[in-house]
Amino acid sequence: MKPIVLVLSTGRCGTSFLTSALQSLHGERLEAWHERLRVEARSRYYFRRFDDASLDEMRAEPAFASMINSIRATAQTHPYLESGWTLHSFAPLLLREFGDSVRLVFQVRHPFDVAASFAIKGVYRRERRNSLWDRHLFITPEDNVIVRPDQWPHWSAFEKSLWRWAELVEYWDELCTMFPDSVYGVFTAEALFTGSSSLREYSDLLELPTPTESELVRCWEDGRTNATRDELKYWFGLGTEWRSYFAHARVATLAERFGYSSDPAVIRNKARRYAKPLDLLRRTSRRIRQVMGLGN
Repeated sequence: MKPIVLVLSTGRCGTSFLTSALQSLHGERLEAWHERLRVEARSRYYFRRFDDASLDEMRAEPAFASMINSIRATAQTHPYLESGWTLHSFAPLLLREFGDSVRLVFQVRHPFDVAASFAIKGVYRRERRNSLWDRHLFITPEDNVIVRPDQWPHWSAFEKSLWRWAELVEYWDELCTMFPDSVYGVFTAEALFTGSSSLREYSDLLELPTPTESELVRCWEDGRTNATRDELKYWFGLGTEWRSYFAHARVATLAERFGYSSDPAVIRNKARRYAKPLDLLRRTSRRIRQVMGLGN
């Protein structure tokens, strides 16, 4: 059987680009998917459920059964790659089904960028509480999590996404402990977007030809990114809540493992990238002053 690579991530880590770039490089030699299952993955419900009864339940769901059958057929002749955060809870079942053919990878990004990017997209905001994605995919302290913070009701959407980042990093640690022979390491989004070595390493992991420099240039041109849209900053851009980053020691400690700095100057610089546009803030302030009769 050919290699089956599952790229787990915290989200907002470049897996969309990774998948399209590898498809561009290897064409029909590779079957690659990005978030093949979305709300059907029910990541919240199956989070950290390693027991056979839970895995049997997952295996019986039509979406998972169909995906597993498809992977089995593909891996007879082609390597298979699945990337994206929606299927992080799928790892134990995939390992039970395919054993030594599975190679687990964790793609990570600085926690501030991940949390800010999700906050700008509206994740964990009251306005989205009943969305299918929030109901089925984004974990909360009500789920089978590692740390249940008492402060959850008082946290901003940004802080909740910081907590989620830490949960998924520690979940990765659990997978490393439970399935050490299937773990093939950590890649960073920062390295993916600043050089070509990550794409070469992924190609080697999939047992595909190492791409040439000209092929890498072409795939960079063809690759699709899921960048944070600037217009979202008008709705959910960060205000002063970014300063709460420094209150989350668990996040900062885990970030250090990947070489991520929590220096105030670094964080302040990142915060500027995700802030509400100044022109919007000025217009809002001016309108409030006019309504209150304070002039311009």
